[in-house]
Amino acid sequence: MKVCYLVSRFPSATQTFVYDEVSGQRAKGVDVRILSLFRPNAESDGLDVPSELKGRVFYVPRPSGILQRIRYTAQLLVHFVHVWLPIAALIMNRGRPNFRLLSVLGAARILHREMPDLDILHCHFGPIGLHGAVLKHLGLTSAKLVATFHGVDASAYIRRNGPDCYALLFRHADLMLPVSRYFARRLETIGADPRKVQVHHMGVDCSTSFNKHCSRVSPDAPLRIVSVGRLVRKKGHHITLEALAIARRSGVREFLFELIGGGPEEERLQAQAAKLELRVQFLGGMPHRQVLDRMEAADLFVLASTASPSGDEEGIPVGLMEAMARGLPVVSTRHSGIPELVEHGVSGLLAREGDAEELAGHIVTLLNGPDLRKQMGKQGRHIVESKFNRSLLAGDLHTHYSRLLDVRSA
Repeated sequence: MKVCYLVSRFPSATQTFVYDEVSGQRAKGVDVRILSLFRPNAESDGLDVPSELKGRVFYVPRPSGILQRIRYTAQLLVHFVHVWLPIAALIMNRGRPNFRLLSVLGAARILHREMPDLDILHCHFGPIGLHGAVLKHLGLTSAKLVATFHGVDASAYIRRNGPDCYALLFRHADLMLPVSRYFARRLETIGADPRKVQVHHMGVDCSTSFNKHCSRVSPDAPLRIVSVGRLVRKKGHHITLEALAIARRSGVREFLFELIGGGPEEERLQAQAAKLELRVQFLGGMPHRQVLDRMEAADLFVLASTASPSGDEEGIPVGLMEAMARGLPVVSTRHSGIPELVEHGVSGLLAREGDAEELAGHIVTLLNGPDLRKQMGKQGRHIVESKFNRSLLAGDLHTHYSRLLDVRSA
């Protein structure tokens, strides 16, 4: 089985799930290649292509000079002269899909040269899936087309571009994999064939066992609350700070809040924390192992996810999964697909989006209840092991691939 992952950028610090998924399929004997439309940028935090993937990652050329770009464009147009008319028809169509022509043709050239007998083209994020759909529409690949939808692509992107924005993808995709039932319903509402839609969660590593509830170094030490996520509006960090201030006024025992992640809201959040006189450590972005260490040392994980003004929504936050996998009790919100991970009152506590008062009440309940923290942490670990386990999900994805190829061979 030969699979190519079509992605926007690889490697990327914010899309490590691509590497995890690739590794899972390679472990099952799949011949995997990665085709990236762009090279890594500063956001990748110096990440390099993993050594085991050397020679398996390809980049669509992006000539820097004007003359080089003109020459490259001319070469592509000459090479693909047979698709000029269907390209023109796509571009002139009022409901044309949102795609970059040079990205499509550049990707096609690499696919023809490096992967002529490709079985499956797997695109991560809806807009990249549209590029795959254009490749299929123009007859530039015969591979089965799979598209994974994560969050912004199934929320703000649709709001911005209209309900018909994925029409071409819905027509040509053989399988669509939203990360939650919430997004599956959204895709079906705007025209996706339910027979082509299968929920496929992102998962986390559950191979390590944790003794989360060993005795604290000092029973009088401040309780540690942690949150992980980019400092952007949809993560709801501003709501978390407000809730923590309310919780402190209720007389709860002393606590320290650690916020891991960087982003455009950092200065605003720092000013808010100072105004509220909260003990907050802004730790910025950290290597994954250090993030897990912080989780393992914490008493509670809080993430107050909420829809951003642009309509951007979470999928199912991996930070929540990581915390639950480590037996850490969680407080979050009834936002997007989060209730599919956190069962209120069983594996965590959920508040209404934007409701700092309710969020604070849940925080106080868990800070004041060590036995409840232990119970919910244990249940959370069980849920992640059974439903969001990366190893099990790799098997599910491999099954999806095999079924697609069985249909083609039949």
